[in-house]
Amino acid sequence: TGQISTCPPGVIATDFWPAVKITLFFTIVTVLLETILGMLMALIMNGEYRGRGLVRAAVLIPWAIPTAVTAKLWQFMFAPEGIVNSLLGTNIAWTTDPFYARFAVIIADVWKTAPFMALLILAGLQMVPSDIYEAAKIDGVHPLKVFWRLTLPLIRPALMVAVIFRMLDALR
Repeated sequence: TGQISTCPPGVIATDFWPAVKITLFFTIVTVLLETILGMLMALIMNGEYRGRGLVRAAVLIPWAIPTAVTAKLWQFMFAPEGIVNSLLGTNIAWTTDPFYARFAVIIADVWKTAPFMALLILAGLQMVPSDIYEAAKIDGVHPLKVFWRLTLPLIRPALMVAVIFRMLDALR
């Protein structure tokens, strides 16, 4: 008679919208954090200094470790008697409390995939001609202004590719 019935609690269909909400929260937070950290790592890796190759290799280690190994590593770290609780001086149930479990998963995911973002952003930074930076330096432009007005617009295509790839992976 035209009435729309809702699913009773405990039915799989009632879990759909809360799951979508959690997935979107996870995606937005992880992609934002990974983009910021990836940008910082890419800027550091793009510099000219001794040991740059070693830094690049070290940054990529978390991304190179197999996911199953990473999951086990973080499981030990977030255990009730694990290093995270020891360092924080707390007794948080990181893997069983739904509130804290979200943040534990976000931390582990950011650690694992921020190097991927850094690699893609570094590729964009490598494409920026050094003449532009030299001209800005001669003109006396502040480094932050150079970043916001030159670097960011010039790497926008690489940054967008990185964000889209990461969002698709996070939504998965």
